[in-house]
Amino acid sequence: SGFGLRLDSGTSDITVTNSVIENYQVAVYIIKGSGSNAVRNFTLSHSIIQNNGGQGFLGGGPDTYIGHNTFINNGHFGVFDHNIYFGCADMGDSDPPCPFVIEYNEVQGASRDSAGRCQGAEIVAHGYLNGTIIRNNIIQEPDGAVETCYGIMVNPSYSRLEVMSNLTITGNQIYDVGRSGIFVEA
Repeated sequence: SGFGLRLDSGTSDITVTNSVIENYQVAVYIIKGSGSNAVRNFTLSHSIIQNNGGQGFLGGGPDTYIGHNTFINNGHFGVFDHNIYFGCADMGDSDPPCPFVIEYNEVQGASRDSAGRCQGAEIVAHGYLNGTIIRNNIIQEPDGAVETCYGIMVNPSYSRLEVMSNLTITGNQIYDVGRSGIFVEA
């Protein structure tokens, strides 16, 4: 239970690399904050995130980098669990950048059902986004997927306004997900 790594409000300049995080409820959790409460400049690289009960990565803040990792079999609660679930808190009316770079990750097994099929999204974003890049990831489901499995999903899902702009999705290889390889909605 609990978190493998939790970053609370105002934390900045943290790098986690060459690590294995497994068997937690959420492997890496970054509290979404804005202004001075935003977690800034976080890097997760060259690590294995696997077999966590809920999310592999959850939350985020400006200048988050998730690259060169392997995410396998994170989540057990159907459509609500994902390997990478990111976004920022609303940064205010001036639409400041809140860039994420998610690149060169190998991702599979989001919220597998009893038959081993993907049910969640491999990489999903909700909330505030401005300046996100999702590139050169390998997303595959060798054990199959059901209709609720997405490769990359960027869409509003909250009851409040979600501003999403300046999104780049390029160079990803996506195989055998159930619903859509890439789904974007605004």
